[in-house]
Amino acid sequence: GLESQEEKFQNIYQSGYCLAKPGETLEEALCDSPEDTFREWDMGFDFYAPQTFEAEDGRRILIGWAGVPDTEDVHKNLSVKNGWQHCLTIPREVLLGEEDPVPISTLAERTGSANSTVSGIVDRLEKLGLAKRQRSELDRRVIYVCATEKYAALREKTSTDVSGYFDSLLRTMPEEDRKLIATALQKLDAALAQADEAAR
Repeated sequence: GLESQEEKFQNIYQSGYCLAKPGETLEEALCDSPEDTFREWDMGFDFYAPQTFEAEDGRRILIGWAGVPDTEDVHKNLSVKNGWQHCLTIPREVLLGEEDPVPISTLAERTGSANSTVSGIVDRLEKLGLAKRQRSELDRRVIYVCATEKYAALREKTSTDVSGYFDSLLRTMPEEDRKLIATALQKLDAALAQADEAAR
């Protein structure tokens, strides 16, 4: 697998995907910079053996195991400690990002929302410069929505900078404050474990 980074590739059994260009093989898609082109399905170290299934309505659903037994030497394996080793993850829908415009009705159907609700969200995204509407040239009644270049840039920045942002933020704090945060998080972890134990 790829060498572990602070918030990436922590799983000793890495699983994920890369998007190849038309006519490109997997090896060609990965060869230049696998650290950039390979995306993990899940960034947790306890995610294992994902599989996808096609639902009756055509959606692609991904489910994995929540449990990697041989990580004790690398991570504090809370799934073993708390007794839920080998559970299944919450199902999630896999969608390939669409560059082409999508009808508002399709977005509403995918999210289980009313057209008016989606339309209101699109209104706000347009004001932020993240989406734009356009009418179908074939049927003027149909309104399409597409992402803007500003959205694409923001999405790319978010996907790569989240861990770096928090890391840089912590680095600006005095060491004493960082220790206080670490201690508080440890106490929170202990309290959650105690509450979980009491609920059994």
